Amino acid sequence: MPERSNWRNRLSEGITIVLSILAAFALDSWWDNYNVARDVEIGIRAVSEELVDVEQHLGLRIAAYDQAIEYLSQALALIESVDQNQIVRVPDKLMAGALYTPTIDPSAGALSAFLNSNLLSAVANRDLRHRIGELPSRFEDGADDELSALSYVDQNVRPTLERSLSGADFSAVLRQMPHYWDRFRDRTPWAEPSISVSVPATLDLHNAIASRLQMMEFARGEIEVLQRYVASTLAMTGY
Repeated sequence: MPERSNWRNRLSEGITIVLSILAAFALDSWWDNYNVARDVEIGIRAVSEELVDVEQHLGLRIAAYDQAIEYLSQALALIESVDQNQIVRVPDKLMAGALYTPTIDPSAGALSAFLNSNLLSAVANRDLRHRIGELPSRFEDGADDELSALSYVDQNVRPTLERSLSGADFSAVLRQMPHYWDRFRDRTPWAEPSISVSVPATLDLHNAIASRLQMMEFARGEIEVLQRYVASTLAMTGY
């Protein structure tokens, strides 16, 4: 009897130890999962707050593009209203649209921090997980497109415009450029143009402006697509 009692006691103690170990593992696992879920929620909230700023940033940029497209379309229409090589008077702010070359620069600190934390795989929503992971490449594609546009303006549009206008008229066009950037930042009302410049309706200038206008319209559409992607991703976060 004593031996049977000892065996039962040892069995009971063993079961207690095993259960204690299993309980400790379960508690550790629960605690780890809780911490991951908390960190994911904090990270997603930070990303969502950042995406609000990004959406606004892109909206301002679209508005500035709309203004530049409108003005450059008017400039092109004036050039096309006269015979080739004739001089036409064009407001300086319209011509300045040809030189407007913004580059996308959205806030991405919270997004980078979240992706570098290796928490993306813990996001339960598969679609949201995919969208967040794709955001950096989308931003990079937009920046690359605009750097190409900047290169085209610097190498083609600006030299053509500078050759076509007098030094004083070209300087007047350049003075209008800050208004585009102000509108890009905060929708600052446009200042009235100081002068109209004398523009020769040459084929080179016409083609340079028409090409730049086409590039602007394409870029504007791409940025609108990106803004919709950001907005839908933001809605998916639930914040």
